[in-house]
Amino acid sequence: MPLGPVPARTKCGGLTAREAGGAVISGLLEAEQDLRQMAEQTVQDLCGALRLAAYTFAGEAFEEVVRADQVAIERWSADEWIAFFQKAAPVGQGWNDAKVLAERLMEMTAERDELLATVADAKSRLVLLEERLRDEASSRDAASSLEAPPAVLAATEREVKMGGGRELGRGPKFRWPDVPARPPAKYTRQIGGDWKRKGIALGLIASGISLRIEAQRLLAWRVGCKEDSSSIRKVFERLERAGLFEGECVRVHLASTRFLWLTRLGQEVSEICRFDLRETDYQRLLRLHGGEKHKQHAAEAATFVYQARRRDFLVEVMPDVDGPAEPDVVISKEGERSVYVEVETEGDREARWRHQVDLQGFVAVCGVTESQQERMVARLKDLGLPGRATNLEALMQDKEGAGNLWLEEWKS
Repeated sequence: MPLGPVPARTKCGGLTAREAGGAVISGLLEAEQDLRQMAEQTVQDLCGALRLAAYTFAGEAFEEVVRADQVAIERWSADEWIAFFQKAAPVGQGWNDAKVLAERLMEMTAERDELLATVADAKSRLVLLEERLRDEASSRDAASSLEAPPAVLAATEREVKMGGGRELGRGPKFRWPDVPARPPAKYTRQIGGDWKRKGIALGLIASGISLRIEAQRLLAWRVGCKEDSSSIRKVFERLERAGLFEGECVRVHLASTRFLWLTRLGQEVSEICRFDLRETDYQRLLRLHGGEKHKQHAAEAATFVYQARRRDFLVEVMPDVDGPAEPDVVISKEGERSVYVEVETEGDREARWRHQVDLQGFVAVCGVTESQQERMVARLKDLGLPGRATNLEALMQDKEGAGNLWLEEWKS
């Protein structure tokens, strides 16, 4: 339901609504700064512990490395530290045993990497908070007494907008999963920490999203960090290892694309969380379009679904229609007519194309490559069938998802 206007001078605990909103955001900003400083200090302490261990157990060898390039040591990965100790540390018992030392270093550097990811996420969220504070400050003077406080307006807009004012790829009617404050008690140990992110990730897959890259993109935006962040990727990897997700990789054009779905355990946890459980796009395509023998086609159609959602279309997979047509998906956007689409592989599909014309008056096809699109368009024009066409190769190369979905249109 749309948020109605809120008087600017509405009192909240003795403060105006604007003042209360600014106080909340300032508190969040301070918390983010504290988290960042604490994580950075812990990372520095761990790096110091690694250097101390090197001086203690392989002092001469480490001095040589320091003299050669002290700056490079600050950027050493876990593997580089382990390789150093395995080469330089004497063989003995306990900490002097290179194998034992390597295992301990692996644990320490893994903890360091986790903290570095936490720092990166905190910095990203800090940027968003500072941006929100600037927005609130710049619009405060312009707001009339009948307008909602700027902080409230900004928060409302961010619920449905991405950077540049573009609506979320799931469309303006997308609903984020309502994640409980805590995981189900029965599964707390199995799920592990970071429930806020894991709960959102679980809810996204439960809602029907199948491509991990799409779920990662939405989760990253939701928590305010970069979509290629390693900490976002690890959320999905850990839920898979915990047995809540299953998945498989299918090659679509030149990319290995991973598709996810809930396990029985994932379904149980989702039901306890009261998530709206839906069959994923990929599962529905497999079930209704020939099963395992048409896995490649299902993966290509599910990839088209993702690309359409990135461009603000609402999508339904394998829609029910009157007549013999069996479109893979139907896409729609506010103010535009729905379009039934076939995602095609090589071959002449004249009968299916004519069914499309009977259904909607034209053909809408998506090929895998540009050359395949060109061949299909040439054949459709020879048949005198009007239509529009696109291809996954071009759509996947558009990293921002800002280009047109349809690359070619023609009349009969």
